[in-house]
Amino acid sequence: MAGLPEHRDRAARRDRAGRPGATLTAIIDWSDATYGDPLYDLARFSISGATEALLDGYGIELTPAIEKTFSLYRIVWSLIALYAEHRAGGDWFDAHIVRITKELPG
Repeated sequence: MAGLPEHRDRAARRDRAGRPGATLTAIIDWSDATYGDPLYDLARFSISGATEALLDGYGIELTPAIEKTFSLYRIVWSLIALYAEHRAGGDWFDAHIVRITKELPG
């Protein structure tokens, strides 16, 4: 898949629609925007566990290749989060370490 703009930090507070209940028309927040694989964003969202529903919404089939890509991207995101937590003096490491350990092959 060719590189496309991706957000990497999407949250409902950044969504914009013309009126309440309308179709999403924009995501406003370019602070963490990059150019890359849009599956990175989907992999990060899949951390919540709604992977199949998420992919269904995008019309993407969960193949072994996509599952492996998601796993690698979740590891990358968790490593980035661990680094940020450490730099900020945080102590929320356990959840990220558990996620990384779970994603690593047997």
